[in-house]
Amino acid sequence: MQEILFKAKRVDNGKWAEGYYREWEDLYRNIISEIMVNTDEHGNFVSYKVIPETVSQFTGLTDKNGIKVFENDIFKEKEDETYKINNHVVYWNKETGQWCQRCNCKYTSGSSLWLSSKRCEVIGNIFDNPELLER
Repeated sequence: MQEILFKAKRVDNGKWAEGYYREWEDLYRNIISEIMVNTDEHGNFVSYKVIPETVSQFTGLTDKNGIKVFENDIFKEKEDETYKINNHVVYWNKETGQWCQRCNCKYTSGSSLWLSSKRCEVIGNIFDNPELLER
């Protein structure tokens, strides 16, 4: 069964929280975004208010090091002397209904993420490491 997880940056300290996402409306009709994190084996949760723009869904895939791959992550393939690949961003393609990778190069269209997840390494995300997408 696929785990439906999210991560987002916390409002209070800017650190990442990983868990279950929810939105709710307060008494003043403000939309509150939260990540609920399971804190122990008894099923206790703590909720953190998060920055909505940073909410990123888990793809269900891991990289070559076993790191979970989330939407908006930046990854690269292994490089050697003869072959260098550009960094890629993970995104959801609504048209094809699949997780895809978009190269930071000008002329590459998105392609299926699962094809390369086992030979790639997550190196950051678009929020903390935008410089990784510069050419």
